[in-house]
Amino acid sequence: IACTSLLLFVLLTRFVSRLKQSSDALRESQQRLDFLVKNTSDSLVILNSDGSQRYVSPAAGKITGFPISELQGKTIDLLIHPEDLGQVMAAWDEAVGHPDRIVTVQYRHIHKTRGWVYSEAVAQSFLGQPPVDGVVATVRDITERKAAEEALFRKDALLKAMLRNLPFDFWARDTDQRIIMQSDESIRLWGDLTTDEALD
Repeated sequence: IACTSLLLFVLLTRFVSRLKQSSDALRESQQRLDFLVKNTSDSLVILNSDGSQRYVSPAAGKITGFPISELQGKTIDLLIHPEDLGQVMAAWDEAVGHPDRIVTVQYRHIHKTRGWVYSEAVAQSFLGQPPVDGVVATVRDITERKAAEEALFRKDALLKAMLRNLPFDFWARDTDQRIIMQSDESIRLWGDLTTDEALD
């Protein structure tokens, strides 16, 4: 009996030790995950099948200006610019209809104090798959990037307008030696030498 009790005690001790190690590893893993979610600049969102936000990570507060408590439970149609809602819903339908696909969409999102800001969401559906059972999306603020793209577009349009209106024969080639730009005077002298491929 003493030997059996001793063996049982040793086995129980080892079991408790392994259980504690597993618990410590699980706690450490959870802490690591919590740290990453809290300190990433992208927002992590889990949406229910009706589009309501069940979980919103802390970064959403920085992106939208709203407290997390005001975002949770709200449906996406209340937060997205009306002009962008159609493309967002099309992306939603694609994600829900094709769970194997990762869907990306850009849109304007309401910010509590700044008005409309540009966001980019990357989403995949895990509806019906426990423990998530929702559409998971990472959302990034791309307002500065959009502003830079628009500024570059305006500068490019201005440059093209200036070059087109030069009062002499001017043209430019790309690295493939295709003529990609001509002044109006050059077109008058030689005809339009640009190609459709160069203009795309």
